Amino acid sequence: MSKAVHLEYYAKNLCFDPKPMSNDDPDRTKLLKAIALLERADKCKNKRNAEKLNAQALTAIMPLELEIHGRSILDDLPSRVLFTDENSDVSMQASGGGLRMSYSIRFSARIDSDVTEDTYEEYLGDNAWQWVGIRFASSGYEGDSGSSMSYSIRDDE
Repeated sequence: MSKAVHLEYYAKNLCFDPKPMSNDDPDRTKLLKAIALLERADKCKNKRNAEKLNAQALTAIMPLELEIHGRSILDDLPSRVLFTDENSDVSMQASGGGLRMSYSIRFSARIDSDVTEDTYEEYLGDNAWQWVGIRFASSGYEGDSGSSMSYSIRDDE
């Protein structure tokens, strides 16, 4: 019987600054639009209108993708996962002329049937992930407060 590993990747307080980005970078345009919408939402007295502006700010930076580089223990690990309403949670705020974002995104991969949670932990300790991160505004990226990956292993259905 095959198994699946269900993963959730969290990243906190990613900071993006549009100033160092090239004027012709399409992500800069998206970033500036999202910042303007978030600033308007922050000043909004009507909660419903603020929620709409926040949703528009998220739409402005879509599509977002998570880029994943892992190891061979996962049989069909995707190299990219598109953010959707069903698989992700994103919060954003305008901050000092830039954008601050936290997110989580969920995805799955098949895994060797011999792998257990103990074996998977050992794999993480020895090999870890090569690289996982968001594909957005890399030239405006300033830093973050860290990231983590949670998992559960279940029989594949």
